[in-house]
Parts: sequence; structure tokens; C-alpha cells
Amino acid sequence: MTARQLAESESRYRSVFDNEHLAVMVIDPASGNILEANQRAVDYYGWPRDELLSMTTSDIEVLPREQVRRRIDEGIAAGRTAFEFEHRLASGETRDVEVIGGAVTVDGEQRVHVVINDITDRKRAERDLATAQTHLRQAQKLEAVGRLAGGIAHDFNNMLQVILGYTEVARADADPESELAEHLDEIHMAARRSADLTQQLLAFARRQAADPRLVDVGAAIEASLRRLRRLVGHQVEVRVERADDPWLVRVDTGQFDQVITNLAINARDAMSANPSGAGRLSITVTNVVVDEMSVDDPPEASVGEFVEIAVRDDGHGMTPDVVASMFDPFFTTRSDEGGTGLGLAIVYGVITGHGGFIRVDTEPGVGTEFRLYLPRAQAALGEEVAEWVGHETGEIPVPDGARPQPE
Repeated sequence: MTARQLAESESRYRSVFDNEHLAVMVIDPASGNILEANQRAVDYYGWPRDELLSMTTSDIEVLPREQVRRRIDEGIAAGRTAFEFEHRLASGETRDVEVIGGAVTVDGEQRVHVVINDITDRKRAERDLATAQTHLRQAQKLEAVGRLAGGIAHDFNNMLQVILGYTEVARADADPESELAEHLDEIHMAARRSADLTQQLLAFARRQAADPRLVDVGAAIEASLRRLRRLVGHQVEVRVERADDPWLVRVDTGQFDQVITNLAINARDAMSANPSGAGRLSITVTNVVVDEMSVDDPPEASVGEFVEIAVRDDGHGMTPDVVASMFDPFFTTRSDEGGTGLGLAIVYGVITGHGGFIRVDTEPGVGTEFRLYLPRAQAALGEEVAEWVGHETGEIPVPDGARPQPE
């Protein structure tokens, strides 16, 4: 090749290299030094050309160089030429990129020619799709189990009422001091516990609020503060805070009282694992406007005006695998016989049944916060705010076996 032909070849290469619409670099495979970069790469990464050419690939890669090298080696062994990484820009932002590379020889030296394609939007869309599919499967599973549980619970509850009725008649006829009376008492107790369990199944299966009333939930929870303190024990500090200008919601007060009860017991059990057995349970009621959705939000979440009830404890928190199954009916992490696996399923069923949704923030060793969102309601003409069925003069007992589950 003549000098003129060589110059023309280099000119054509330089023209293609500099006018490439994708970011292109030439890398020293031994040191990782960036030897060449086209204008698109300079614009994309944000550093001046001179500074970019003084850097190594380790300066723009988020993963340590050893992990990058190992991933490339594994890919080459599998016959791949394209690799996905995270790269750092001059602004500090990180982007998902696809790097397509090939070996070239420049002046007798081995080099790597790489094309960088930004795939951040594609990766985000893939993550959003995977999250949506997970939420859809969860919703379908809960719906199917809810229908099954509701059907079984209705039939089982009818049979239990017969057992309880005949047991009451037999107890009335038996000598209170006899062994038969003792056996009948055990039968009655077991039947009552089973009846409580069926009520929890029915609460989970119910998708519509049974008797929604206009409620100031902040004032109602505050009125139940003494009961909550007895429920969680003297070692747990309980605090309730609410907005000065509270919005109202429509909610079945009996069902919602069970929600607060379940979460309080859940928090108590989580904090019982603390070294001192002590902790803090805080319930904060605020008015919020949700104007955008997060990819982590459940499918039933929506924008609008809501009353947010945040229930937070400083217990042991939940691991990601527990979070993934926490609202599943009959799922429990308890090793004893106290858990039915319905506590959080009921919480989910009640909140979504009232048109709301739930966000959960948790971390092992830090604690858990359940944020319940109930849509704001406007009072109808002449409608009064309902009293809370769980306040001090109308306290609802916690049924046997109603200990919530994971945490």
C-alpha cells in the first residue's frame, strides 16, 4: 500500500470513527487505558477529551475491574461479543450500557475497539415489566385463594355453629364437676378458636367494605391508645401523631380496628426479639397527595388524595424473601403454633377492599414501616363522623390465634 493509499485509508477510518452516532473507544486491553474516543463518546461521558484520554476503563465502570474482567472472560468463553455494564458519567450519574468489542491491531499493538450503546431506558422498561408481572401474579394468587378461603369458611362456619350449639346444650345438662363437663369445655374452646379462624378467613376473602362509615382515623386511633399500649406491653413505647386538619375516610370501623390490632401485634412480636425486649411503635396519620407512582408500588395503587396511616416499629425487620410473601394467606415465619398466617393477608384485604393500597419499607435489623393509604372522602349533607368501635368504651377483644405473621 502506497503512502497516499495509507493516508486515504486512515482518513476514511477517522471520518467514520469521528462521525459514528454511537460512542466509540479504543482501549489498551492490558492496562485498560482509553487510547482513543470519538466525539460522541466525549459528549456522552461528559469529560473533556484530554481528560477522558488520560483515564482508564476503571474510572467509568461501576463494578470493580476484577469483576468486569471476569464477566468478559466468561462471556468470551461462551462466544459472546456484547456485554452489559453500568458506566459512570462526569456528572456522577450511572447509566446502563451495552459494550460491543473486538480485537484490532494498531501499529503492531493489540487493541480493543468498543462501541458503547446506552440501554438505560430498555433496562428500566424490562425492570418495570418484571415488577408489573410480579404484582399481577400476586394479585391473581390472592384473588384465587380469597375465593377458595371464602367458600370454605362459609361452609365450615355453618358446621361450627352446629358444634357450638350442641356443645352448649350438653354443657348445660352435664354436671359442672364431672369429667364430661371438662371434655365439653375443651370441645367448646376448640370450636370457638376455629370459629375465630373462619372469621379471619372471611375477612381476608371479603373484597367490599361491609359497613363503611365516615371516620377521622387519626382521632379514632388516638382514642384507642390505652388499648394499644395494653396490647403491646409496657416495654414498648407507643406514640400516635395526627394531622391538625384531618381529612376523613370511609371505612368499616370494625375491620379497620382489626388492621391496627394486627399491625400492633406484629410490631410487638418483632420487637420482642430486641435484646431488651423493648422498642417503639409509632403511628402517624397525615394527609397526602399522591401525584405519581413508583415502580415498586402495588397494582392497586393510584394517584389522588389519601389519608396515610404509617405504622412503624424498630423490630428486627424483614428480609426480601419474606417481603415477597408477606401478604400471602397462611404464610408465616413463626415457628410456634401462635400464627395462622392470616394477619397481614387480612390487612391487605381490608385496605384494598376500601380502595386503598399499602407501601412497605423494611430492612433487617432496622425495623418495618407499613404505610396504609385510604382515599379521602367528602361528607354527605347531614352525615356525621362515626365513633370508633375500638375505643375505650367499646373495646374489641383480640380473638384467639389472631397473631399476625411475618416479621
